[in-house]
Amino acid sequence: MPGRGGRNTNRGSNASPNVRPLQPLDVVMCATMGRGDMTNLAFSLSELGRSQSFRVSLLALSRRHVWPRFRDSAWVWTDGRRTLGLASVRPRSGGASWELSHLFADADLDVSIQDLLEAATRASASHGAERVFLRVPAESDVLSAARRAGFFPGCRETLYSGRPYPSRVGRGLLDVDSKLRTHRDEDDHDLFRIYNAATPVRVRQLVGMTLDQWRSSRERCPGRRWRRVFEIDGSVSGLLETTVNFGVGILDLSVHPDYVALTPDLVDAGLKSLSRAKTVFVMAPEYVPALGRALEDRGFRAAGDFAALVNSTARMVRERVPSRSSLVAAE
Repeated sequence: MPGRGGRNTNRGSNASPNVRPLQPLDVVMCATMGRGDMTNLAFSLSELGRSQSFRVSLLALSRRHVWPRFRDSAWVWTDGRRTLGLASVRPRSGGASWELSHLFADADLDVSIQDLLEAATRASASHGAERVFLRVPAESDVLSAARRAGFFPGCRETLYSGRPYPSRVGRGLLDVDSKLRTHRDEDDHDLFRIYNAATPVRVRQLVGMTLDQWRSSRERCPGRRWRRVFEIDGSVSGLLETTVNFGVGILDLSVHPDYVALTPDLVDAGLKSLSRAKTVFVMAPEYVPALGRALEDRGFRAAGDFAALVNSTARMVRERVPSRSSLVAAE
C-alpha cells in the first residue's frame, strides 16, 4: 500500500501518482490506454443487475459529475496518463448519509485504496454527510485500508439470491395479506421503534441513533417500489419493502422481535409481490438469523458474505484536512 501523496511509485511509470477529482478526460484516458479490467470492490444493492465494468462505470460517473450536487463526488488515482483507480460516493435516502458505490483498483499496481477512500469521504463531508457507508466482501483485502481510512466495522451480512414462486401466504401462522397496508410517513416513528428493538446497539451507534439518522441511512434501489407495514391489533410491527428493476427484485424486511416467528410468512408475501422478477436478492444481517433460515427453506442460496463499515465524518468536517485514523495502531 503506497503512502500519502503517491510516495510509492507504480510499475511502468516514473510519474508520481496522485488522487484528484474525476475529470471528463479520464474517460478518454481510460479508453485510450485500454483500462477496463478492474473490479468494483464496493457493493451496493442499487447496483445489482447493472454493469460493473470499469469503463461503463467511469462513463456514467462522468455524466453525473456535471451535476452540482455530485461535483467532486468521484475521485481517481492517476499517474497523469493512466487511470489506476476510482472511488465514488453518493447519498442514500438523505443527505446526511452517503455510500461508496464504486471502488475500483488494479491489483497489479500499488494503488492507494486508503487515499481514495479518504478523498471520497472528505468529499461526502463537504456535501453535508455525517456518515459514509462501505460494503465489501467479508474477506476482502480492502478491509485493512478501510479501517486505516477511518471506517469502523458494523456487521456481517449475507446476500441471498433465488427465484420467486407461487406464495404460500395464508397457510402459515397468520393471514399476512390481511395485516399489510401501504406505508405512510407517520409510520416511521413506529418503524424506528422496531429498528431500535431489533438492531444491536453497537450497530445503531454507527448507523444512526436518531429517527432522522435512521431515515437517511436506508439504502435506495432504482425501480418500482412497494412499501407496506405489518399491523397487529392496530400496532405497526414490521416493514416489508420490495423493488423491481429490469427483472431484478430486491426484498427488504424488518420485524419486531416479538413477531419474529412470522418472518417466513412475510417473506412469502414479499415474494408474491415480486412474482415478475427473474431473480430476487435479499441482504440478511447476521443479527437476523430467522431471515436467512426462511430464505434457505424457500430455495434461496447465499451469493456472498459482506462486511458493512461506517465512517463518521464529524472529525473531517471540523478539521477540513486529511487525517489518519487511530485504528492503525489497533490492527
